[in-house]
This record gives sequence, C-alpha cells and structure tokens, in this order.
Amino acid sequence: KARPDFGMALYRLGEIDILRGDFDGGMARVRQAAGTGAIPLSSVSEGLSSLAGRFLEEGNLDMAVTLYRVALEIAPEELWPRVRLGEIYESRGDAEGALEAYRAVLMQHPESPVTARKMDGLLRKSGRTAEARLAEWSALAARHPEAAVPLHYLAMALEDAGDAEGAGAARRRATEIEPEIRAIIERAVQ
Repeated sequence: KARPDFGMALYRLGEIDILRGDFDGGMARVRQAAGTGAIPLSSVSEGLSSLAGRFLEEGNLDMAVTLYRVALEIAPEELWPRVRLGEIYESRGDAEGALEAYRAVLMQHPESPVTARKMDGLLRKSGRTAEARLAEWSALAARHPEAAVPLHYLAMALEDAGDAEGAGAARRRATEIEPEIRAIIERAVQ
C-alpha cells in the first residue's frame, strides 16, 4: 500500500493536468491515485466532483458531466455526483436522464429530501400525469417502506390524484416514522 501523501500528490497532479487541458493524462494520474489504496475512493470522488463544479461554473457542461461520471465510476456509493448529473440533465431538457439520476439516488438513499424535491418538481413540470407521478412515488415507498421522505411525497401524489384517504394514511405513516418530516421537507426547499 502506498503512502497517503503519495496518493494525494498523484491525485493533485492529475487535477492540475486536467485544468491545463490534458484530460487523458490527468485522468490516468487520478485513476492511478485511486488505485494506490492510499487515499479513500470517496476522497477521489469528492475531488472530482469539486473539479466538475468548477467546469460547471465556467459553463463547460460536457467536462462537468464527464468528471461526475468518473467520480461515480470510482465511488458508486457517492450520491452527490449523481444528483449533480440529474441537475445538468434537467438543465439540458433531458427529463428522462434527470429522472433516472434522481431515482437512482432515492433508491440508494430514500431519505434524501433534496433529491426527492428535485424529482417531484421535475415530475410535475415535465408534463407527467398525476398517475405517472403517483406510480413513481408508490414504487419508491414500496421499495423503502421504512423511509418517511418517499411516503411524504406519496401522500402529496395521492392527494393530487384525488385519493384523500390514501394520502392521509401515507402522511400518518410518514409522521410515525419521522415526526419532524414536514420540517425536514421544508428545510430541503430552502
């Protein structure tokens, strides 16, 4: 196993190469750093996500997408690169790509109120029917019956679909699981 400072130095050199325009050389160093076992893969993923954010701020969406994807290759359990990809897809008008990204995050971490808000907002504005929105939240709530966030959004979808009784039951169950669910959802909106 390599020394931690070697892995981090190699990663930083790769990052510098990427910033200077040598994407292939930089990625080779980043992947080598990740392969040393000297630094946590989550740290490499976070670094790539940060770098992707810089490219995003500069308007280079293609490079940002590439870096977020590599961050996910290196550490698939990291959620924020996938959320950011969803945001980029959404900004490009790719509702299906965005929904796929948000759905993947919520399948892995159903108690993500920020991602749930993004997905529900996209479902509402992308012209989906109330039934399609209901199907999304029903599937997530069924997959994660112990999670309050999908139940909260299921309650809203049921209400919008005209099922007040079902909405009330889902809302009560969400509150049983997490008594502060409304406050959690409200904080995610801010």
